[in-house]
Amino acid sequence: MKLKDDYEAALTVFEAGAARKAARLLGNVLEHAPDDGPSLRLLGRAVDAITDPGAANPVWVLPGK
Repeated sequence: MKLKDDYEAALTVFEAGAARKAARLLGNVLEHAPDDGPSLRLLGRAVDAITDPGAANPVWVLPGK
């Protein structure tokens, strides 16, 4: 359950605009589950928010169905 809790905490802080903190939390998750798709995807979004803060948006628009 710790990994789930850490992922949920990372998502919460990411949605609150704390991308760096989210990235740190996700690093902990990925240390134990390196192939976790949702964590990798959220980490990518956190990195994007860190490198281009103006483009950061907690709403994820899917490219299609």
